[in-house]
Amino acid sequence: MFHEFFNEKYLLKPVNKKLRCISCGITNVKFNKEHLFPVWLIKKTKTNKTSIRWSNKKISTMKATLPICIECNKEFSKNLEKPVSKIFDDLEFSRGISDNEAELLVRWMWKTQGLAWCFNNSYDNYTHTYTLKERSLLPINNIRGYILLAISIINKIDSSFQDSPLGFDSTNELDCVFSAGVFSKIAIIVSLVNFEKYIPNNYSKYILFQNRQKCGDMKLFFPKVGFRICTEAVFFTKKISIILSKEHDNLVRELQKNHESNISKIIKDYNIKIKSYN
Repeated sequence: MFHEFFNEKYLLKPVNKKLRCISCGITNVKFNKEHLFPVWLIKKTKTNKTSIRWSNKKISTMKATLPICIECNKEFSKNLEKPVSKIFDDLEFSRGISDNEAELLVRWMWKTQGLAWCFNNSYDNYTHTYTLKERSLLPINNIRGYILLAISIINKIDSSFQDSPLGFDSTNELDCVFSAGVFSKIAIIVSLVNFEKYIPNNYSKYILFQNRQKCGDMKLFFPKVGFRICTEAVFFTKKISIILSKEHDNLVRELQKNHESNISKIIKDYNIKIKSYN
C-alpha cells in the first residue's frame, strides 16, 4: 500500500508533457486546457487581474495551463470542481460540510497540488500506481480513517492587496497525502492523524470516517474563524507546512525502510515512536 502514502515521481521516465493528457496519460487525442487553479477560484481570489508567484516567477493564473483530454476535463468539472466550489461557499458562510464533502475537498487538494507538481515536472504519470485522474476521482478507501482535514476561516482580506491568497505551502517530496495552502478566505491542511499535534487550534479539525456512513451527507463539520486577516493565515500555514512536510516524508522513509504494507500497523507503530521520542 505504499502508493497510498508516497509519490513515486522519482522513478518515472521523462516525456514531453505537451503530448499527453495530464490527467489520464492518453495520447493522440484532442486536448483542452486545464488551468493550474480552477477558473472559479481564480475569479473568487481576483488573481485573474494580478498574478501568482510560482517557482520564483510571477505568472498569469489564466495562462498557467496543462493539456487535458476532453473526457477528463468534463469529469473534473462535473465531479470535482463544481461541487467543491459550492463547498467553498458553504464554508465561507458557516453552513458546514458533510463527511462526504470533506473527502471531496481532500481529493480536490490532491488533484490541484498534483497539477502543480506536473506543471513543474516533465513526467508521464503522477505515479506508477495510479493516474492523477484515479487519485482525484476515485473514493479514498484504505487510509480514509487516517485522514485529518484542518480548516480555518479568515475574517477578512488585507485591503492593501488587490487580490486574495491563492497557493500551496506544502513541500513534501515523497509523501502525497499531506497538502496545505490558503485559498481566498479559507486555509486548508490535509494530514495524517499522526501529526495532529503540530496543527494549532486556529484550525478546526475533522477526521474522516473509516467507512462511509448513511449519514455521510449530513453537515457535521463547521470550521470556525481562526485568523483575523489573510496575512496571518498565509504566515502560519506556511510555517506549519515546513514541519508537516518533513514529518510526512519521514513516515514514508519508515515505510520504505521496513517494506511495510500494513497501513494501520505502520501508522500505529510510527505514532508510538513519535510519542516515545517526545
